[in-house]
Amino acid sequence: MTSRNWIHRLSQSSARQDRKKTDLLPLPVGIRNVLSLEYHLLLETLRAGAGTLSALKILTRVALATSMLDEHGYGGRFNLTFDVLEDAAYRSFKRGELIGTFSFEEETFCLFAELLTHHDRQLAAAPVSAIERVGKRLEHPNHAIAARTVQSR
Repeated sequence: MTSRNWIHRLSQSSARQDRKKTDLLPLPVGIRNVLSLEYHLLLETLRAGAGTLSALKILTRVALATSMLDEHGYGGRFNLTFDVLEDAAYRSFKRGELIGTFSFEEETFCLFAELLTHHDRQLAAAPVSAIERVGKRLEHPNHAIAARTVQSR
């Protein structure tokens, strides 16, 4: 039993070290390409006037994630603020509520195209651990706020 226990612990230690190394690397190219393609296709459906509320929500969430990754310095300088993107998305939402389909005007499309290009750079630069932290903050915003409050004390 003792040797099995030792082998199991060694295996766990090795798995933890592999995980730590992976956390320091950017997302694999294949995953980045799939995410980028999905986001750009959603943008094109909104440009074409065939968008959905779900597409609008996803791109707004990408805008928020981009803003969070910017806070940590990933992807270089980005001139747009989340507030500008949120306002543009809100206008599209209100218009879509009235007519039943969601779309982006040309100006909003250009803003979000710039956003997605920047986000592509971020995904190529940010380590998996940073992307996971942002994902957790997006999934559980109240937990993230509580954690920051505890850390600042």
